[in-house]
Amino acid sequence: MERHFDDLNSFLVGLFNDILKIEENALRAGEYREISVRDMHIIEAVCAAGGENDNRTTAVARDLGVTTGTLTVAVNSLVKKGYIERRQDPKDRRVVLLYPTEKALRANQAHEAFHRDMVEAVLRALTDQQTEVLVQALNAVRAYFESKKQG
Repeated sequence: MERHFDDLNSFLVGLFNDILKIEENALRAGEYREISVRDMHIIEAVCAAGGENDNRTTAVARDLGVTTGTLTVAVNSLVKKGYIERRQDPKDRRVVLLYPTEKALRANQAHEAFHRDMVEAVLRALTDQQTEVLVQALNAVRAYFESKKQG
C-alpha cells in the first residue's frame, strides 16, 4: 500500500483539479461563459429538482451540501443572468421553489454532453474487465468522500 501512496495521492489531486479546470474551460469557450462551474452545478441540481426531486431552496442546498444562505447568494446571481426562477409555493407561501429557465435547461444539456463525452472516452479506452475494476476502485473513493460528508 505504501509504495503506491504518493502516486495515488498525486493522481487523485491532479484529476480533481483537471476536471474542474476542463469543465470551466468548456463553459468559458461556449455559449455559457457568464457562469462558473459552481453555477453550473447549481443549475444541474435545480434541473434535477424540477423532475422527481424536491425543488425547495432548502432541499437543493442540502443536496449540494451548502447552506441556504450560500445557495441564496448564488441563486440571486443566476436569477439576474436568466438561468433560475424563484416562485412561492402555492401551498405554503413561506417556501421558495427553484425552477430552471429554458436557458438553464440548454446549459444543463451542454454540461451533460461534456460528462457523456468524458465517460465515453474512458469506456472506449478500457476492456469490460478493466471497466469493472475501475468502477470498484472509484466506488471505494466515493465511499470515502461520502463518509466525510456525513461528519
